[in-house]
Amino acid sequence: MAPTAQPHWAETQPFLTSEKGAVDDLSGPLKAQTPVHTSSTRNAMVVGLVAVAAVTGLVASSTVRGIAQREIASSYHQAQSVSLSAAMGRDEVYDGLHTIMAHNEYTPARGYAGKGYAHLSEGMVVEPHRVTTLQFVLPQGESLDGDKGPMWNVAYTPSGDEGVFGERQSDVEILSSDVQEAIDGTTLVTATAIFEDLGLHMGQITVHLLDGSSYTLTRALYCHYVRRNIRHLTAEEREQYFNAFLTMYHHNTSVGQTLYGGHYRGLRDFVGAHLSAGGTRNADQFHDGMGFLTQHAALTNEFELSIQSIHSHLSVPYWDYTEDGEMVHNARNLEVAWQQDIWGKDWFGNATGASRTVREGRFAYMKAYTSSEEDVVTNPYGYMRSPWNMGKEPFVMRAHKFCDVSFGYESWPFCADHYNITFEVDSWYEWVWSGGYTPHGPIHYYIGGYTNCGDLLSEFEALGLGEAQVKDFAVWMVMLPKNFWRAYVTESPESCSHDAPQTECHMKCMLDYTNKGDVNQFTNMTYNWVKKLSYSRAPVSDANWLRTLTEEQAAGLMKLYCETPFTPGEQIESASPMDPSFWPIHPTMDRLLQYKRMVSDFDLLQWGPSITRSNDDDVTTLFEGYCFQGAGNDDDTIEYMNSSRHHEEFGAWGKIKSLCKGHHPEDMTMFKSIVKDTETGQYVYRATSNQELFQMINPAEYQGSYIYENFEWKHCESPYSFASTAWANITSYTFGNNSL
Repeated sequence: MAPTAQPHWAETQPFLTSEKGAVDDLSGPLKAQTPVHTSSTRNAMVVGLVAVAAVTGLVASSTVRGIAQREIASSYHQAQSVSLSAAMGRDEVYDGLHTIMAHNEYTPARGYAGKGYAHLSEGMVVEPHRVTTLQFVLPQGESLDGDKGPMWNVAYTPSGDEGVFGERQSDVEILSSDVQEAIDGTTLVTATAIFEDLGLHMGQITVHLLDGSSYTLTRALYCHYVRRNIRHLTAEEREQYFNAFLTMYHHNTSVGQTLYGGHYRGLRDFVGAHLSAGGTRNADQFHDGMGFLTQHAALTNEFELSIQSIHSHLSVPYWDYTEDGEMVHNARNLEVAWQQDIWGKDWFGNATGASRTVREGRFAYMKAYTSSEEDVVTNPYGYMRSPWNMGKEPFVMRAHKFCDVSFGYESWPFCADHYNITFEVDSWYEWVWSGGYTPHGPIHYYIGGYTNCGDLLSEFEALGLGEAQVKDFAVWMVMLPKNFWRAYVTESPESCSHDAPQTECHMKCMLDYTNKGDVNQFTNMTYNWVKKLSYSRAPVSDANWLRTLTEEQAAGLMKLYCETPFTPGEQIESASPMDPSFWPIHPTMDRLLQYKRMVSDFDLLQWGPSITRSNDDDVTTLFEGYCFQGAGNDDDTIEYMNSSRHHEEFGAWGKIKSLCKGHHPEDMTMFKSIVKDTETGQYVYRATSNQELFQMINPAEYQGSYIYENFEWKHCESPYSFASTAWANITSYTFGNNSL
């Protein structure tokens, strides 16, 4: 298969070239990634395993032992059954579900991962490239024959499904085993292993007792990456994640693939792709439409794969910003948010100072990427920023405010927002349209903000307006620069000189502020847009004062807008992946969607609103609300907004058939994902459509490579308490008709 052409921001093809120059198609079965630069010996690893387990509490912890004992007490059955184990020469089978329990360094503090997924039961999840301790507690009264010792057997059996193990593909090496006697007389039997393959495994232990009897226990184990709350990562793992991000920032794709293997992609690729998708006119493939969730999920999936090429055990964490939201709403101010550890120099870094950029820590003075290529989206200074971003500063910016006006604490998403979209919304269409705004969007606003606004108060006072109008106008920057550019009301300068003052580089108005009709159009478009800010609880008035402006005031306001170099921080525009705080935001919405499907699934799943067509030949009945983009008047609405795939059938409408690209159910996601091949059970790297990925991350038939550690919102209180999820009721796994 030959490589395909692609823009200059992507330095590699989706098909990767090996050292010999051959082209490798990565759409086949995929193992969890091992970094190619790592070299170590198995012996050196084994020496430290028991010590590691002891330090992390995986073997010696009385708490963990107690948990295991309770599980054994509830599942131990005296009755024995003949099975494949007996056919293999073992005496008897111990039949029970919660017998072998998988632990790692997170288990003592965080418990077992995977509660709520239909294919997972408690203690079943193992994670790739981590030291995993398999643990079994002998019931009281049983004495182990130490001369024969326990026998462990772990195998990769991916093709199994619905309670049936698949064919053994490979064995998982047991690195060490141990037996400990507890004070209460019980015996704790453990083994350590490192799993490499995603998917279903068989774990088995044969126990020989002093009375001469023996039995074999078998249980299913499932290997998934686990995404955790960024606040719950170990300090070491958080350092690894942030440093991996820096590696991706510093090393482009071609260099990184030499160091870390074929799945590495430099951060520049992701920034360029997001700009390409969201920084062009009438073609926002990621936002303001039904592709919002799945396009960002695929983006995160491939970003995660690049992180894993550097540290093979990592996954992308999520940031549950409703925790911060509860603090913000309780304090009734935003300052408490920026005081949290997450904005410290060892985390995302703090940019609340006058420079509006991070000045301490690993992310201090990160520079924006530049490009001179024609097909790369840049601003007039050549920075990879949105065309409406007039910023000349070279560093990643976080203004936090809008022209020094606070957006107000009220819009910060908190428990009520995520609760309501979970339990009060019945259709996927309504959920995905709502999800991009109030429960999510304001986080980008708060971090990014706007600057380079000039002295708005003096300008407004000269027009006979006051501070109240300044506060409104400042907050309106959340949508006006982007919307006016998309509506062809403004145009970005072709280039600006770094030697010239910032005030001389601003958007150019295509309308004339000396023309009464143009001024009326500008004012009406502004009024119609800003009314929608109420959806995000923005602290603005109803904007009716725009209707009372004199001709001179309206013309002056338009002139002010047209000649001011309004500049957003990266988080509020299409270059947002440049900011390290961007990446844990979208997994939060993915997690919320998965939770909803567990506890309060959609009644309506169609991609688009339900429409009854009285006349299939009437194209006006075929608009299905896939996206919202383009201009704000009726003619442009017809041409640019809500275009449907059905329009391809009508020649007269052919000019808009490609609009809303990225938002239809059959549209492909811009990035690939690691997903389960349901025929083989193996995980493959491949492209998906929006609808395919939406189905694959349904917890009832899950095919994703990752899971979320839990679905708990302990910081949310009544009346917004989130219902608990339940463990799946998996009773047994068998080999064909032979019970194990």
